[in-house]
Amino acid sequence: MDERTARLKKDLEDRKAALKAELNKLESDLSGHITDIQEDVTETVDPRKWVQKHPLKLVGAAVLIGFLAGNRDDGRSASGKITVIGSVVAALKTYAARKAVDKIVSFVEDVGAGKSR
Repeated sequence: MDERTARLKKDLEDRKAALKAELNKLESDLSGHITDIQEDVTETVDPRKWVQKHPLKLVGAAVLIGFLAGNRDDGRSASGKITVIGSVVAALKTYAARKAVDKIVSFVEDVGAGKSR
């Protein structure tokens, strides 16, 4: 082997070692970022964290959902006839349910985006 070939071989080995070190560093950094992302996602979707951060909102949502699920009627009286009061109550419940769903969706989107109200 002449001097030029030996020098090229040494340069290639040095470059290979540098690339290997850089690749190891990138793998290590990537592994750390993945771990951070996993922790963030786990914390974001953990119901216990939601309850800790927003207890009153979640209790209110649970009460509203329970009320709407437990009090299902379509405005009919006990005799089966549609009443004005029953129709108004049914319309108000529908409106309240829509608003509640909008609020819950907004809340979940805000929590997912890292905001809090």
